[in-house]
Amino acid sequence: MHPTKIFETPLWIIPGEVPEGMYEWTKEYQRNNASRHISNVGGYQSPAPNGVDDIPFEYADYFINKLEFLPRFQVNCWWLNINYKGNYNVAHTHPMTDLAAIWYMTDNHGLLKIRNPIAHQRWNVLEKLNIPIETTINASAGDIVVFPSDIEHEVHSHEFRKPRICLSFNIDLH
Repeated sequence: MHPTKIFETPLWIIPGEVPEGMYEWTKEYQRNNASRHISNVGGYQSPAPNGVDDIPFEYADYFINKLEFLPRFQVNCWWLNINYKGNYNVAHTHPMTDLAAIWYMTDNHGLLKIRNPIAHQRWNVLEKLNIPIETTINASAGDIVVFPSDIEHEVHSHEFRKPRICLSFNIDLH
C-alpha cells in the first residue's frame, strides 16, 4: 500500500545554454556593482534591480522566452550570485512574489536544496512514512530552475575551484 500524493509542488528544470559572452558579463557586473548580504554567507550577491532592464537585451530576451510556458508574468527583480569555495546561501524563501527562478551560468553540482513545504507541520509523519523532507536539485550550466517562491531553499557550501554563478529572479504571475 502506498499513499496517494495530493497537492504536489511544481518545480521545473528547463534545459538551456549559457549565451555567448554571458559568463564574462556576470564577472564584469560583479566588478562594477558592490555586494550585498541577504542569504549569502561569503561570495557575491548583487543589488536587486527591478525588471530586467539592467540585463543586456539578448540575455533577458533568452530568459523570458525560456519561460513562455508560464501564464503571463513579469520579472519583479533579479540579482547575481557568485559563490566561491566555502560560500553558501542559508535557508530562505522569497516573500511577496509568486515564483523564484535560478538561471545557472555554471553547473550547480547538486548544491541547491529544496525543502518539502509541509515539512514544518508534518515532519514527524513524513519521516516515519519515509516521505522526503528535502531534496537536492542538480542543474547544469544554462539550465533554469523555477519553483514557488514560498518554498524554503538553500545552497550548500561550494567546494569547487571554479565559482558557482547564477542569476536569481522573483517572478509575479498576472
